[in-house]
Amino acid sequence: MKRSLLFLIALIALASCDVYMVDTERPYRSRDRIVGTHATEEYSQTYHEYYEYDVWISAGNRPNEVYLENLYMDGLSVYATVSYDAINIPYQVIDGYEIEGSGTIYSDQISLNYYVRDRYSNTVKDFCEATLWRDGYYAGRKAESKKRTTARTKDIIF
Repeated sequence: MKRSLLFLIALIALASCDVYMVDTERPYRSRDRIVGTHATEEYSQTYHEYYEYDVWISAGNRPNEVYLENLYMDGLSVYATVSYDAINIPYQVIDGYEIEGSGTIYSDQISLNYYVRDRYSNTVKDFCEATLWRDGYYAGRKAESKKRTTARTKDIIF
């Protein structure tokens, strides 16, 4: 009887304790290391011109989604997916521009190859190579920036 009573008291004492589990570790997502402001240098293979401007990368709703805001021109927000060291811009039409491309992520640098075509003006595809650096990593480029505010519309004759 004493053993049963002692066991019952121990059981009640243990049941009255609160146990808290704290999960402090957040899951790693490939996109987290590129979210932020980036200084960008872009070369147009079609028009043989260089441009420098800022791109803002923000997280999407899904774990591997990002949005590249201000890519190619002011106001163009492009959807992309990130998987480890690769970034993919699937084919999409945004504000009359079709865009598609892919790239690689190295440390604080992103290298992108993509094309853009203005569907309203029915221009040729503009094939671009862009390098994006984390803000502050290559900040000296910002002082001498040349920025495109409208799409290139001159025709290329081959």
